[in-house]
Order: sequence, then C-alpha cells, then structure tokens
Amino acid sequence: MVRIPDCIAKRLESKAEGMDSSVYELVVDKVLELLEPYERAEGYIDSSLELINEALHELEKGDLRRASELIWHACALAIRAYANHRDGRKLGSRDDLWNYIETIKRDLGNWAYDAWLSGLSMKMNFDDGWASKSQVEDAFNQVKKLVEEISRVIKGSNAKKY
Repeated sequence: MVRIPDCIAKRLESKAEGMDSSVYELVVDKVLELLEPYERAEGYIDSSLELINEALHELEKGDLRRASELIWHACALAIRAYANHRDGRKLGSRDDLWNYIETIKRDLGNWAYDAWLSGLSMKMNFDDGWASKSQVEDAFNQVKKLVEEISRVIKGSNAKKY
C-alpha cells in the first residue's frame, strides 16, 4: 500500500475539488496517463472491477457509506473506461460523465443509464448516509452489471485501437 504524506493529500483534495472530481479518481487518472492509450481503458476497468469487489466486502461488513463511495467510484471509472476504449476520450469532470452517459445508453441500452443513476445516488448516499442497506444493495447490483458489461466489451476486443 502506498502512503501519501498529509501535506500532499491535502493538495490533492483541493485540486480534486476544483476539478469536480475525487482524490481517488484524480490519482487513477494521473497514473493511467503514464500508460499507452490502448492500455488506459483496461486500467480504468480493472480499477472499477477491484472497487466493486471492495464494495461487496464493505456491504457484507455493514459499512453502507464506504460501500456507497466505492460503488460510485466504480461506476465513474467504468464510464471513463468505456469512453477511452470507444472514442479515445479522457473524461475529467462529472459534467463530462453526465454528457457521455448518453453514448453508453445508446450503445448498451436504457438499463445502463439506470445503472449510472444508481451509481450517482451512491455518491449522494456517501455524502449524506440516507440510503437503506436494501437500496445500497440494489445500486451495487446495477452498477456491478454495468462494470461487468463494460469489462466484457473492452476485454472482448483485443485489438489495439490507437
């Protein structure tokens, strides 16, 4: 595990807030910039899959806020993975994610938009803590389906696009 000095973590938090992002997403984005373009989509989706597994663990422990945070990040990174894979696009802000979800909805179906909304609701639950365990589990299942489908699309096309 990497430990970041507190003074750097505070700067990252400030930078992420100014970019309408999270520290987690900012760090993943910056690290993936070091990879070749065709490797980035897999980096995003692998991170997303890992977060889904962590979210399940937190759900089992009963930590709904932490599970919600992980579900949200998994959803956002999956959207970034798809945009990178399909169009070579880097999505930076939540505004970018909102705009791009229409493409995913057209490609994968309306259910993908519903999964996005469930992921977004988990961002709100992380902030406010109002969702029940059942609601978090439902969101988890929808986002997990989205992450797995995007993973299938990305990993099913072995060709280097760029």
